[in-house]
Amino acid sequence: FGPGYQDPPHLTPVNDNKLVPRNEKTLYPIDVVHRKGLIHTGTWINIRDSEGKYLVIKRGPQLITCPNSFSLVGEHSQGAEKPIHTVMRGIKEELGPAMLDHIKLITSLSTNPLFFRGDYFNRVDRQLTYVYLVDMDDRGEKLPLLFDKEVAEYRWISNTTLEEWFSTASDEFNSRGVVGERLCHKAILDLWKKVHSETQKLIIRRTAHNGQQKQ
Repeated sequence: FGPGYQDPPHLTPVNDNKLVPRNEKTLYPIDVVHRKGLIHTGTWINIRDSEGKYLVIKRGPQLITCPNSFSLVGEHSQGAEKPIHTVMRGIKEELGPAMLDHIKLITSLSTNPLFFRGDYFNRVDRQLTYVYLVDMDDRGEKLPLLFDKEVAEYRWISNTTLEEWFSTASDEFNSRGVVGERLCHKAILDLWKKVHSETQKLIIRRTAHNGQQKQ
């Protein structure tokens, strides 16, 4: 952000045309970026199979940030990489190159990136987060997933199950101040609920549009 500009509230859309690039050309490792609390860009990718189920992955126990917790596929941008290219690279690296051949449609879920802020594990995550829905052309169990060593487990879950996860995590946070065992922390819960909400709105618009075409 420019001089004198304060961080916007968590998940506020940010006009990326008003961002000011750093003068320095150094590309820091993501661990350094988080430890220094530097603003960076990345994507959250909601993967949906042909039956309407969503891919969730569980991070390995060896990871420093959010071990043993579920989330969507996420990828940090490299340099001035465009968000859509980050999505494609993220799918290739996180899910396996063969998955690229099974992409049916990629849709942006926000006009501008969302300002994500998470404070955890002696890190400050200040990320401009572009969110996407990626529709696949087949059922989850038939897709050629090939995970890296950072993934301990994965599941394809229904819309109903995912919303039950959100409800349980919200209840846990309201009663005990933590989001339970499945999710890492409240900031992730808020972002995931936002992505899911925008996904459902998009699906409703698609359904209405398809209905009008059939009339």
